[in-house]
Amino acid sequence: MILDANVLFPFRVRDVLLTFAHEGLFRARFTEEIMDEWTRNVIALKPDLRDSIDSQVDAIRRAFDECFVTGHMPLIDGLKMPDENDRHVLAAAIRCSAQVIVTENKRDFPQALLEEYDIEVLGADDMLATTYELFPSVAARALGKVRRRYRNPPMGVSEFLLDLTRAGLPKLAAIGRQDIDLL
Repeated sequence: MILDANVLFPFRVRDVLLTFAHEGLFRARFTEEIMDEWTRNVIALKPDLRDSIDSQVDAIRRAFDECFVTGHMPLIDGLKMPDENDRHVLAAAIRCSAQVIVTENKRDFPQALLEEYDIEVLGADDMLATTYELFPSVAARALGKVRRRYRNPPMGVSEFLLDLTRAGLPKLAAIGRQDIDLL
């Protein structure tokens, strides 16, 4: 699965996505361009987070070094998309044979265009909720790990599920509520 920059931008969504990937629930794929785009956007909005973002990118590189797609650049010029700035994402998906692009920018990835490549587009919440339904015990443990990392302030389970909802993951929060004792 190619993770587009806009699903890596919000901290909570990024944290859950990367934790699910780290736990083996799916294989995250991204490019240098995707990493640059989300970090540039966060830093533009919150320049005081530069050191934190740099640290997070270093941690992502260490944990997911094999997930960086390369060799996709020659494909870009041959792709036609509503927003030419998104061609690198589709090129990376084609290059690594991804079946899914995870993005909140679905209108710029029309299904009719992606059918040719047998690629589906899902938002982060839909992808995470589907993954949870497929692997409930591992996903519940992964969500529990995410929740327990938040110590300042610490979050109870209900508070964490409400936070997921506020972060744009209401389907995941609803499914997680079914396993509240595991989180």
